[in-house]
Amino acid sequence: MPLPRRGASTHGDARRWVQMRSYLVSRSLRMVAVMVALIAATFFLSRIVADPVALTLPMDASPADRARVTHELGLDKPLPEQFVDYLGGLFRGDLGVSVWQRQPALSIVLERIPASIVLAVATLAVSVVIGLAIGVAGALRPGSLVDRVATLASATSVAVPDFWLGIMLVTLFAVQLGWVPTSGYGSLIQLILPVATLAMRPIGRLARVSREAVLEEMGKDYVTAARARGLSVMSIFRKHVFKAIVAVAITIAGYDFVYVFTGHAVGVETVFNWPGLGQLAVEATLRQDVILVSAIVLFSGLLVTLVNTLLDVVHAAIDRRVTL
Repeated sequence: MPLPRRGASTHGDARRWVQMRSYLVSRSLRMVAVMVALIAATFFLSRIVADPVALTLPMDASPADRARVTHELGLDKPLPEQFVDYLGGLFRGDLGVSVWQRQPALSIVLERIPASIVLAVATLAVSVVIGLAIGVAGALRPGSLVDRVATLASATSVAVPDFWLGIMLVTLFAVQLGWVPTSGYGSLIQLILPVATLAMRPIGRLARVSREAVLEEMGKDYVTAARARGLSVMSIFRKHVFKAIVAVAITIAGYDFVYVFTGHAVGVETVFNWPGLGQLAVEATLRQDVILVSAIVLFSGLLVTLVNTLLDVVHAAIDRRVTL
């Protein structure tokens, strides 16, 4: 079979680069559209769900006090004008004042971000290392005991609910054995149980997907030809196959990071009293703090949209099989 000419390869790279630029522009425009829709939905739902004036004042407040607070919050203006003011506040970093804590909602959200970052990064690191190791080990020895155990473990880890697993881990390792604290935030040992709980499901997903990716790549013709030339399985994996699972691993790990960081792991944060965005969302909801809940939803939604766009672009840049 004739080798491809260098000019043809260069032309293909140039065309791919043009396609990537167009793809980046289209994804950016789509991201902006989603953000605008999210902002509009958050604003209108916050006006429909509850009355901020009723939540701010006591039940026996006078009509004069209600009128004053209504004017201070700008609720006496027409709805389109309120939305314009809301957009202006967003550009200034003003997400409103929490009814519960009487502080700017943005500052309250920002206070919880460090705890969420620590939990998300630790969970991501553990899940990537263990998940890829399990998946690759099973794929390199298909049908073996290692592969069967890895497949069973990955399927089980995905099926176990985070909330239930967290309670079981606390009962065993914190209450019965006393090896680790039951809850809290601030030391490395307090990370063990929350990370073990949250990492279980990502480990199962990464193990399953990486195993399938490696098996698919190992079955291709170029791998068969390389083995016929005497190359070992590990050598082929390091030089060729590993690249095939990088894009998949980045995508899944990115989604799992967003899952933890944006407070979707509410049950786990509640079990371990972890002061992240998830616990804050629960507290704000129980206190009917619509403004703070709206700020959390808006912040989480914008982060999810941004990260998903970045993951799609990175995946397309790494994996040339992606159609642009």
